[in-house]
Amino acid sequence: MTQRVILGGWWDEYWNTFSWDNWKAGWGYMYRSASETLSAAITKEPEKYRPPTEAHLQEMAKARANLDWMRARVPDPKTDADLAKLSPEDQQAVKNYRSLEQRYADLWAGVMKDAEVAQQSKPQLGVAPLLIVAGLAMGAGSIAWCVQSYEYAVGLREQTDLQKKELEARYALAQQGKSLPPSTLPQQANEKPQSPTKDLSDLVGQLGYVAGLAGVIGLAWMVVPRIMAARRGAQS
Repeated sequence: MTQRVILGGWWDEYWNTFSWDNWKAGWGYMYRSASETLSAAITKEPEKYRPPTEAHLQEMAKARANLDWMRARVPDPKTDADLAKLSPEDQQAVKNYRSLEQRYADLWAGVMKDAEVAQQSKPQLGVAPLLIVAGLAMGAGSIAWCVQSYEYAVGLREQTDLQKKELEARYALAQQGKSLPPSTLPQQANEKPQSPTKDLSDLVGQLGYVAGLAGVIGLAWMVVPRIMAARRGAQS
């Protein structure tokens, strides 16, 4: 059974400061691509897409539980100066936690872009939801997002699992009065999907270079024989 989505202080906190402009640069492209590819099929047979949507939200719920566990235990420095006062291990834990929270926010933004809490008295979607999953009334865009970004949700859940297990082990050693070993987990890269715009511009630049080179070669192919013929005529 899919765990029910519970929205509260976490989402309100991120929503008030969330940058859609930054989100659109990478994740937004994936959202648009998923919507354009799947929306028609989802609208025609929404129940067909319930299982993958539930699976995505279940992964997100597990990741959220891990993050909430970490949030209650990882230091929360308010400034860079406060962060610098922490031990290297705690600094790494803070950076990893914040990176994972950002990844969660990015993925959750895609879920909520075409969805709302089902119990809201004044629906904002404008049309009847296609699916109600885990307490969310979802439109085609959000369902398509869940299908398309499922692997990212799995990756996030796996990363939070690993981070939680390491923190549990470190805290257990601390309670025993033992020194904490250095973190074995790297700082999260928090990579995001890339819009094809940059790749396209790079390709255009490369093609321009190739075309220019071809033009130079072609010009040489026409001019050089004429120069050689003129020299032979002058010598004779």
